[in-house]
Amino acid sequence: MKNNKVVAGKAAGFSAARLMATRSIVPGLIAAKLIAAGMIIVCPSMVWADARGIAMGGTGVASADNLEAPFYNPALTVTEHKSVGLLLPSFSLGVHDGDDLYDNVDNLMDATERLDDDINNVTLQNQWKASLGALDNTQGVVDVGLGLVVAIPTEQVSLNFFTKADAVFIATANIDGADLNLDFNDPACSDTVEDCMNSTVQGLAGVVGDIGIAIARDFYLPTGEKEMRISVGIAPKYQSITAINYETKAAGFDEDDFDFGDDDADTSKLNLDAGVALHPNENVTLGLAVTNVFKHTLDTNIQQGRNDAFIVEAQYTTGISYRTPLFTAALDIDLNERQYFEGLNYGTQFTSIGAEFDAWRWAQLRLGYRHSMNDDSDDVITAGLGFKPFGVLGLDVSGQYGEDNRYALAAQLYFGF
Repeated sequence: MKNNKVVAGKAAGFSAARLMATRSIVPGLIAAKLIAAGMIIVCPSMVWADARGIAMGGTGVASADNLEAPFYNPALTVTEHKSVGLLLPSFSLGVHDGDDLYDNVDNLMDATERLDDDINNVTLQNQWKASLGALDNTQGVVDVGLGLVVAIPTEQVSLNFFTKADAVFIATANIDGADLNLDFNDPACSDTVEDCMNSTVQGLAGVVGDIGIAIARDFYLPTGEKEMRISVGIAPKYQSITAINYETKAAGFDEDDFDFGDDDADTSKLNLDAGVALHPNENVTLGLAVTNVFKHTLDTNIQQGRNDAFIVEAQYTTGISYRTPLFTAALDIDLNERQYFEGLNYGTQFTSIGAEFDAWRWAQLRLGYRHSMNDDSDDVITAGLGFKPFGVLGLDVSGQYGEDNRYALAAQLYFGF
């Protein structure tokens, strides 16, 4: 009886530096897609977040600045500051490997090599079975985001030209219970134990690259003696989607073989983001946004007789923020769960809260907390710093930490003109 479990690329188990240099899994995946989207990257959240938003727990639907608005809510593209701004680039990397999948795969490969040299050694047989069993019931994720925004406010509407990409890598261990009681005297094992085992590891990866324009405008509704400002925004975009499936025997899984090539599937579509922001007064904002209004699925290539389908579908988020010149507080709630692949029982859904302390727009301290609304992820705490002297040049950095080796890093540069 097979036990299909979700596991993923070696996340926090290895350093961010090793992840960005990891032979060809994530770098090759993202490079191929981002080049197609008009960007170049040489290093590797399928939930997108910018550095400021990550530091504030992943909030942004009601609290994002106009430059980050295309990542959360295009309605927030509206700004009172009539100047050109540039976000170049915004980069985020999230990793989670609570059960050390890659270490366990390496241990299984080492145990297989030793057992092949001495197939009748009972001690080595038990070590091999223990190594295989360690792959059972493990979980992890690697996700990456990269973005660029140019803000051009006008008298009539506010415009943000943006390009962004999200990438996710997930692996699934298909552990066959019969392998835990394998008969090593079976003639099928005469060359190598790998030949007679049925357990496999399947690697699935998907990348979504967007190029679009966020368009927003304010409207005013009479509410008694005052008018209430409502911002409405849309972001039509060209979307490029790529997915790849790689599956092999668990004892022979090699990330060197996981790369874009003739086997990857890709497609191009049109899509749309939309949002609204209600401003009851000068301090409070209520936001509602939908990302990827139109659902698209992409079947991967077939390996070991099976494949999967990568999903890009509508994500609904609502939020509220309270802002003063020196302080911002924000709350975001995901209204639906985000799925990544049709065949995987894995999804994410969060409630996020964050705060920003602003020292007269020169320096910012940000804190946050992100609560997982399902069992597929874990809660994380977040923090970050921002530096924007004179409002002309800025740098934001942030990170997050959670149980079971969950980490994320993000950074972005800001230019104002």
